[in-house]
This record gives sequence, C-alpha cells and structure tokens, in this order.
Amino acid sequence: MEILAERYQIQQQLGKKAGRRTLLARDSLTQEMVIIKVLSFGSDFE
Repeated sequence: MEILAERYQIQQQLGKKAGRRTLLARDSLTQEMVIIKVLSFGSDFE
C-alpha cells in the first residue's frame, strides 16, 4: 500500500493523464476518504 506524505493511504487510482494522477486515499489522522491530485512537472517548468 502506497502512503503519501506519511499520512495518506492510497486506496485506488481514479484517473491518469499526462503529468497528473487522481487518487482516492484515506487520511490516517481523520480516517476520512480524500481525493488527491498529483501533478508532475518537467524540468522546464517555472
């Protein structure tokens, strides 16, 4: 199980496009389900 920021336990991937992923995760502090969008920027991003 993947954990982001030592807090969010990834449950499933909801979507994936070039440079971004949308994930469903459980917040380990509140136990609430949250949606996280992960953006990937190239080396030329300012």
